Amino acid sequence: MPTGVVSEAQLEVQSDVQSGVQTEAQSEARSETSSDASPTKSDAGTAKSNRHDQILDAAEVVLRKRGFEKATMDEIAEQADVAKGTLYLYFKNKHAIYLSLSERGSMLLNAKLGAVLSRDQNGLALIRDLGKTYLRFIHEYPLYFTTFGYYERVLMHQAGENADLIERCEKQAEIALRTIVRALQIGMQDGSVNPEFDPEELGLTIWGASKGVIHMAYLKDKQTGTDTMITNFIRIIGSGIKNDEMTP
Repeated sequence: MPTGVVSEAQLEVQSDVQSGVQTEAQSEARSETSSDASPTKSDAGTAKSNRHDQILDAAEVVLRKRGFEKATMDEIAEQADVAKGTLYLYFKNKHAIYLSLSERGSMLLNAKLGAVLSRDQNGLALIRDLGKTYLRFIHEYPLYFTTFGYYERVLMHQAGENADLIERCEKQAEIALRTIVRALQIGMQDGSVNPEFDPEELGLTIWGASKGVIHMAYLKDKQTGTDTMITNFIRIIGSGIKNDEMTP
């Protein structure tokens, strides 16, 4: 695979990811502030960011135990060791917390997908590995996966509420989609993916279809097995977009 092609795509996606992606360990220190910022503002900003993440960490604990419907703001405040009034300064309702967790999970997922795209592989292999990475993410972070579905429902029916959070979640979804498109473009340039497809349309098709398959897999988990359905989907996509003229 031409090195220049991969480097160009990698740089574009890394730019997207780095614009909003947090590190996997939410407890790690935030980026240093600029040298011309006053110590007071810097300290205040860091404290606010830390408190924000402290509350989200606590919310994850409560939501895993209680679920979204049963969890209460009182329980989250108690778990975070903050006053209820302080909690509402950061999150006006439970929906805002859930959307914030969706954003956090999306950032983490995009960091993992971006890492896949930096590998020295042909485009078809990258598409397959993106699918496998998504599957591992679902297993490792089921709560985040649940919040993704919640965000999509809110986007359809309650777009006016928590509009700023919804916009940030939408930005992360666009980054994920662009990562798929970049992998397809790499494949079309290196010959591993059928060039007759439009990469934008094909990327959207794969992204949308994957959501439906994963949703159905979870509904039928006891009968069929989530891993089997998703793995079969990845294989079907790989076979369908493969350039038949390319030597195996």
